[in-house]
Amino acid sequence: MIKTATRSTIFLFLLFGFLGFSQNKKNFSSIPNILQQIIPNDRIDSWVLVYNSYGKNQEIRTSGGKKDYTPQFSGFNLFPTEDSFYYIAYAASGKMNYITDLEGLRKFVGKIDNAEEAAIVLTAEGYMVDEEFKDVAGNYYEDAANYYLDLGKLTSKECPYQKTHYTLTVSKSSGTVSNVKDNGTYIELYNKKCANNPRLLKIQKKEEPKMTQRNLPNENNVYETERLIIQPVSVDDREFIFELYNRPKFIQYIGNRGVNSIADAENYIMNRFLPQFEKSGFGNYVAVTKDKGEKIGAVGIFEREGLDVVDIGFSLLEEFEGKGYAYEAAQKVKSIGMDIFGLTKLSAITSKDNFSSQSLIKKLGLEFKNYVTLPNDDEELMYFETK
Repeated sequence: MIKTATRSTIFLFLLFGFLGFSQNKKNFSSIPNILQQIIPNDRIDSWVLVYNSYGKNQEIRTSGGKKDYTPQFSGFNLFPTEDSFYYIAYAASGKMNYITDLEGLRKFVGKIDNAEEAAIVLTAEGYMVDEEFKDVAGNYYEDAANYYLDLGKLTSKECPYQKTHYTLTVSKSSGTVSNVKDNGTYIELYNKKCANNPRLLKIQKKEEPKMTQRNLPNENNVYETERLIIQPVSVDDREFIFELYNRPKFIQYIGNRGVNSIADAENYIMNRFLPQFEKSGFGNYVAVTKDKGEKIGAVGIFEREGLDVVDIGFSLLEEFEGKGYAYEAAQKVKSIGMDIFGLTKLSAITSKDNFSSQSLIKKLGLEFKNYVTLPNDDEELMYFETK
């Protein structure tokens, strides 16, 4: 009998009630579009904004003509991510210079010329445009005198991992912040090691789960197949995610996610996987064998930028391939999404040369529709969708 550890518990508080301004607010666009609004104040001969994703450089914007520059291996971001970053290469007085951190970016921006620049400058003080919750912490409005920005900020890293929503008033004339309003927490993440974990406190009090409908997920969102336990990924899976994401086959067919250490894996889980579980109820699951309790792979339903339909993805350690585990896990997760969470459609994407993945996707009942290219990626992928 396998004993499954208590998964990280997430409590999310979306702040619908205290968005206090009556003016029409605008959500910030994507991070690349925000950065493209930079208007440098210093005398710059030319500059280029470069996006690095999984080790690949892509020029997002060039201004003043293209100059030769040295690719950088680190940079900045306006939203925490472990697998990508930006940097700026600029020429001034015949010399190439590089912006690779937020403080350097703030100086490069100089005087604030628009709301996007105001958001960029504030990231140097720890604020963020939260791309996952823009309605709460990634929007703004303006009047003749000021910009009013709703931004997020990481205010605690453990017990709980916590983000707080702030409204900041930025003067258009001086660029100074004249008012900071703390609107409270909008996301909290607990793991089983947190003594103050509300979920564990409830369990200790032996409260009965309030689940009466047959189609609601079970208490821990843990499911079983004939041979597998399908359990939500947690920070306790960081060593396994680190191993899986650095297997050559994973990198070849799925990509380099920039998970270069156990700490990277934990951050990836907390920033990417756990918020989606709280937001949607489903996400990335770890497949564990019933007989030996071995973690063999991951399978999940993901909300992916560039796709209108949530997609199902899967990956196994090579030593467990060819045993039917991938289909068994993926079929169960498909059922979780459609039968329990009421999804009417699922999609899947895979590379043109990943024939085993294509075969499995078709076996799951999805059919090929067309070719797609995801944002900030040059590879053309095969796109499948449920019939």
